[in-house]
Amino acid sequence: MCCTSKAVDVIEPESKNKNKENKDELLNNKNKTEEMKELDNNLNSENKNLSIVESLKNGENIEENKNNNNNINEDNENNINDNLNDNFNQKITSNNYSFYNLEELLEKGEKSYSLANYNDAINIYMALIKKYPDEAIGYFNLGKVYMKIKSYSNAIDMFNKSLLFDKSKLDLYINKGVCLFNLKEYKDAIDTYDRGLKLFPKEYTLFLNKGVALNHLKKYYEAINCFKEGLLINKDSGLYNNIAISYFKLKDYKKSIEYYNEAIILNPKDPIQLNNKGIALKHIEQYEEAITCFNQAIKLNPNDPVSYYNKANTLKAMEKNEEALEQFDIATNLDNKYVSAFYNKGITLNNIGRYYEAIENFDICIKLNPKHQFAYLNKGISLDIMKKPKEALEQYEKAININPKFVDAYLNKGITLYNINQYEEAIYNYDLAIKYNNKLAAAYNNKGVCLYKLEKYWEALEVYTIALKLEPNYLDAYINKGSCYKIMKNYNEALEEFDKAIKIKKEYSNAYYNKGLVYNLLKGESNYKYAIQQFDLAIKYKSDFSLAYYDKGISQMELGDYANAISSFNKCKEIDKEEEEKCNEKINECKEAINKQVQDEGN
Repeated sequence: MCCTSKAVDVIEPESKNKNKENKDELLNNKNKTEEMKELDNNLNSENKNLSIVESLKNGENIEENKNNNNNINEDNENNINDNLNDNFNQKITSNNYSFYNLEELLEKGEKSYSLANYNDAINIYMALIKKYPDEAIGYFNLGKVYMKIKSYSNAIDMFNKSLLFDKSKLDLYINKGVCLFNLKEYKDAIDTYDRGLKLFPKEYTLFLNKGVALNHLKKYYEAINCFKEGLLINKDSGLYNNIAISYFKLKDYKKSIEYYNEAIILNPKDPIQLNNKGIALKHIEQYEEAITCFNQAIKLNPNDPVSYYNKANTLKAMEKNEEALEQFDIATNLDNKYVSAFYNKGITLNNIGRYYEAIENFDICIKLNPKHQFAYLNKGISLDIMKKPKEALEQYEKAININPKFVDAYLNKGITLYNINQYEEAIYNYDLAIKYNNKLAAAYNNKGVCLYKLEKYWEALEVYTIALKLEPNYLDAYINKGSCYKIMKNYNEALEEFDKAIKIKKEYSNAYYNKGLVYNLLKGESNYKYAIQQFDLAIKYKSDFSLAYYDKGISQMELGDYANAISSFNKCKEIDKEEEEKCNEKINECKEAINKQVQDEGN
């Protein structure tokens, strides 16, 4: 951001999170459930090789990243389950199973289960339990059916009853743990896996699932140790993949890549692990290698939209926006309900100034997910850039209605209000942002700018000081604090603040420019010369800095160097056509002064 005129050199309000975007999708190794050994020749246990099911949020932000293929399957399964639940509300069928023995009931129940006739399976196992109340297998198999239809609480109840009669079956601990995990009862799931490990200390699946639950509790190092214990038993690619995910969560991306490599060696045709490795490579800015991983994943599974999505995000990071848009389009063509892809496509379009198209994509997000607060936020930002503040404010309000503690919405709402000179209202919103995140330096900085505009300079200095305490390298805050001192005619203090900014970033042109303004205000031949030196440094580090040329011309005029002043004003208007009228006035003044000098010399 730069100064808007010679007189007003305060940095404009800033949001460090103007465009919130979903991060890449860390795919879940939601395996390929290996069927465990049968219980009494009956239903196989559902041994879910669990993996992390979390977003990779940027701060935040604020968004779910899931294996999109899994989402589609789950959605379909949920529809089936809804129908089943409707049927369960009806009277249970009155088939008389009392004439069948245990083996026959088990056989019928297994057949109904395998054909997805879950109502019949439930009736059969209920009849079995009624006739054979001391048989663990009846409770287990009924729990298995409840688990299949995602009635996890009922499933846990059945597994607990089965355990009363038989505590020696591995599958009971695995399945009960999975149900608890799906209910987000992670501590209870871990306790269940620990009980299983006392009986089955060499079962790597228990270590795997326990580690996943630990990851969900953000106990990443404990999870890693747990996965490594599993590796001592079985060199399973899922264990390596989950160790990699744990290191990824710890932001140790290089270590994460090491374990993805091990997982890929064991299972080179798993697109999930290739995707995840690509994401880790992206985080250490090895973009070309990341693209290679995504391309390999696409080759293995060309119909998976997530690979195209992650490739698009990497291309966006490389500023190859048009190529990124092509990949987002492929992802959304494969899945027309892929919210994250539409959202990040909107972000990309925003970044290249295609605001109308960006809004179209944010609207699709909102249609698919009316609670998508970031879609409203970024739609508001697009509208603000398009000089539609009223519409922008409406979008921020919608985002706030979804999340009353949405800091970024208050921050950007404040910016829009500032731009339409509603400084008090802007301050109110910055105060709300600070209320919900008192560590956000940008909110204090922006509040300070508004206080400056209201000529409350001492109050502005106080909030700039807080911003700098929170973020000591916050260059804009140094400039703004210095500008307060400057307008209060505390010139030495102003110069100190600008020098602090230069110490942090030697090539920070705005600091030199503002130093030049101070020296101009101090007046006198030596100060005008100092001013010119500062403006020259500003131009050195920013060659198209039109205002630096303009104010350099002012200094040169004060020194009577009218010819060079004209050259500076010409350069200013050449860079910025909006400054042409102002520069022409100064050029005319210079020409008049030169003519007067010639006349005086003639006399």
